[in-house]
Amino acid sequence: ATAILQAFPLVVGLLFLTGCTGLEGLARPFDKLTDARQFRQLNEGGSAEILGGIDDPIVLNANFTSGIYSFKDQHSATMLFWEGPKARPTQVLTVRMIWKPVAGATPLDPNATNATINYIIFADDQSNNRQVGVYSGAGFVYPVSQVGEKKLIVDLEQSTLKLTDRTNSFRDLLGRADIKGLVVAKKNGQATESVIKQFEVIIKDYLGHARSVQSNANRRRPDPRM
Repeated sequence: ATAILQAFPLVVGLLFLTGCTGLEGLARPFDKLTDARQFRQLNEGGSAEILGGIDDPIVLNANFTSGIYSFKDQHSATMLFWEGPKARPTQVLTVRMIWKPVAGATPLDPNATNATINYIIFADDQSNNRQVGVYSGAGFVYPVSQVGEKKLIVDLEQSTLKLTDRTNSFRDLLGRADIKGLVVAKKNGQATESVIKQFEVIIKDYLGHARSVQSNANRRRPDPRM
């Protein structure tokens, strides 16, 4: 059976710490939006659907209540999304777009990647001890709005994740997973780097060692259009 999860941190805690399944999920809130003006009216945050499963298929509906981004030029951007207060988030998503695809010019390649992705889940175990799992990977993102605008809306596609770090009691039930979604970030360069560092400190406290969730976006990958 397919388990669909939508509540954090309780459901995520049950899923990854005890293996509980069986909740119904909600449809993605952006599926019916087709007009660019509708996109620009969206609040920051967004949602992503993560499909994986080691023993049984699992669909995780991740909803983010906050989103900010920074950029150096029109071709790259660092995006940060989270749910819950910054001092105690329940989940975090970082996306670094390394090069920007151009409609009609970028070839459609199912194996293409133009972004690095990190997805972090925080959950309390049965003893109320905080646990964390860090999933990392790469994928393809397509900006719905222009980099540099007040809001950057990004379609996340063809992206894969796997567990790369965790606390001892964090149970990985996703294995290798696919992630897709639509996310909205407000432009705030200074806050983006500051909050990323804040989250890295929180993750370090739980893991007991430093763990970057940014990836290296300064090392530009070749643009396939070149």
